[in-house]
Amino acid sequence: MARQALAADGKETAVLPGMFVDSGGHTCDSPFPTAAGSWVTGCSGFTGAVGVEVVESGGSKSIIDVGTAPGDASRWATYLATPDSGTAGTAFGYSTSTRGVIVDGQAVLIDVVAGASAL
Repeated sequence: MARQALAADGKETAVLPGMFVDSGGHTCDSPFPTAAGSWVTGCSGFTGAVGVEVVESGGSKSIIDVGTAPGDASRWATYLATPDSGTAGTAFGYSTSTRGVIVDGQAVLIDVVAGASAL
């Protein structure tokens, strides 16, 4: 159902099992540092998202960094598969609406519930 709704605009949005990843390789279901809290997994030592780790359809895992090199994600994406403007008044490029990344103009959203068990 969610996939059908996301595809309604004529561009299907990828939704993959995944988690947010920090610069140390720690994963979390929230992009925010653990001091800001976690919804599902606790995320001990998580320092804030720099990208996402996803499980591709064939089972391979990959990390998509935001804004660090050509070919990587250009920016964060909201649950509506649109560019995220970040958290106002902070240095965070992500917000409570962040659900993935935008790569080459296409949103790649992550399912953190599936990601918590797949990663």
